[in-house]
Amino acid sequence: QDEFSKVIGKSQSYINNTIGLLRLPEEVKEMVVKNQLSMTHARILSKISDQELVKKLANKVVNEGISVRTLEEIAKGNDIPKVVKVNRHLNEEKQEYKYIEDNLCERLGTKVRVYKNKMEIKYSNINDLNRILELLHLNDLEK
Repeated sequence: QDEFSKVIGKSQSYINNTIGLLRLPEEVKEMVVKNQLSMTHARILSKISDQELVKKLANKVVNEGISVRTLEEIAKGNDIPKVVKVNRHLNEEKQEYKYIEDNLCERLGTKVRVYKNKMEIKYSNINDLNRILELLHLNDLEK
């Protein structure tokens, strides 16, 4: 991507965002082509992994005129499954656990880090913690 960005004179983030649009469902791509959906809306939607949810949100943007800012707030929600970013510059130690982290992130719907004999699972509030405990079948740990 870095080499390609230099060849065409665009930033690497522009290339990365454009490639991300290829993940969108065909009907959502069609909405962009027909100018029903802005590129900024599409970029936000491309970061959501649940394709059915992407279609639903795209239709909501088109039908209800949802702003980019509102869509960003919706997409930031903890219950929205995100596309896992791939970082090709990870060192070998991090790479060893990357597969496990990616799978846990996807299953738990939150950030997970595995390093130096530790595992860190992020949660934003008590409801999110309870949701994660339920997914791990540990909800009997509550007081």
